Amino acid sequence: MNRALALMLFVTLLQVPLAEIGSAFRHVRFLATLLVSNFVAIPAIVLLLLQIVPEEPMVRLGVLMMPDPPRTASGHRIYDDSHVARLRFILRARELSFAI
Repeated sequence: MNRALALMLFVTLLQVPLAEIGSAFRHVRFLATLLVSNFVAIPAIVLLLLQIVPEEPMVRLGVLMMPDPPRTASGHRIYDDSHVARLRFILRARELSFAI
């Protein structure tokens, strides 16, 4: 398995409380939202992004991992804690010699 993918999955799953997973799957609205977002919305967004990004694989990976943040009316980027956390994750993965 790709080490970068394994690391991303591990970090993602650390945020899920294991005791609540069973109860989450009993909520039909939750499951419907999960399925639609993962198998319809996200692939559609990725497909649209890949149409406008150059063919260079590392550029594409960078665009998909670090989306463009919102901007003010004057064009300045607005970064929040989620952007900082994602950037720290990418930098830490690079320090660990993952091909990101």
